[in-house]
Amino acid sequence: MVGTYLGRKNCDFHVSSAETFSEDRTYDCVVACAVHGWVSLSFQQFVAKILRLLRPGGVLLLESHELDCHPEWAEQKRFLLGHFDLLRSGLIDDVDEGMYASEMREYLVLRRKSAITP
Repeated sequence: MVGTYLGRKNCDFHVSSAETFSEDRTYDCVVACAVHGWVSLSFQQFVAKILRLLRPGGVLLLESHELDCHPEWAEQKRFLLGHFDLLRSGLIDDVDEGMYASEMREYLVLRRKSAITP
């Protein structure tokens, strides 16, 4: 649907659970918006799965969970940087006044290192 809307014929978009998604091919880009905390995989297993799906030099767009609620994020980010080069990062203030005054999240744009195997 998105590819059709944008007039792109070289795009595939998949929506699936992280646990069950399986492909024999690799992709140029994987998008994971605060998914890693909701799956039954450990963070390391989640990243290993992404590494299997992402071609060397491919791009991962990843969003963290709320920074103040997840102290493990610093270690998870270090783990990611062992497998990816950081292209860009920044903060998102996901304001939801009904729940929290502020929900600071970090986004990362990462390029998969060529020499790493999961």
